[in-house]
Amino acid sequence: MQIRKIVNRIIADGVVTRSERAELVHAVAEDPALTEEERLEVGRLVELIRNGDVRLVDDETPTNA
Repeated sequence: MQIRKIVNRIIADGVVTRSERAELVHAVAEDPALTEEERLEVGRLVELIRNGDVRLVDDETPTNA
């Protein structure tokens, strides 16, 4: 469930900071037996990043830049 919360927060913000990315990677690494729902959530986020709907930013970059 933690993975879903992280992904939803990132999508709502429209950006993923490097620290959020690290948080998500850590959550996935802690639970190598991801559920299908968690895999779909991560896949959805990856697709949004590829499409430019979610941007990767440095931690100090404002979200409205």
